[in-house]
Amino acid sequence: MARGYNDDPALLLEFLDGFVVRHKYDERETELLGLLADNGAEVARTTGIRKQIRKDEEEESRLTAALKAATEGRVEDIAKWATILASQGPMLDELGARISMASALRKPETSLSLEEIAAEFGVDLRASLDSPSSGLG
Repeated sequence: MARGYNDDPALLLEFLDGFVVRHKYDERETELLGLLADNGAEVARTTGIRKQIRKDEEEESRLTAALKAATEGRVEDIAKWATILASQGPMLDELGARISMASALRKPETSLSLEEIAAEFGVDLRASLDSPSSGLG
């Protein structure tokens, strides 16, 4: 029997190892350590997943609300009004210039017919969102 094992337990371990076939256990230990290392890497890789999922769910909720607001917000009507107003911009500039020119003259020599100016610029003054003749309603 091994002596001095109280002072150095490694001596007792070495003595007992002589009676046990360890290579099978050493291989299993190596295999298990490898699996633990793989699991540790997976745990480290997926640590922030819950936080990312929560963040993605919040983003999805925000985008869903934005889509719902856009759908219910009559975006088409806004686009139609923008088209109508954009077509009237140049006509209004010309109308302002003609009014300025006419008011500077003592005797008006030109006609300030709004209908004629609108026709000149291709603007339908009766256009509205609900009017079937406007092509926008």
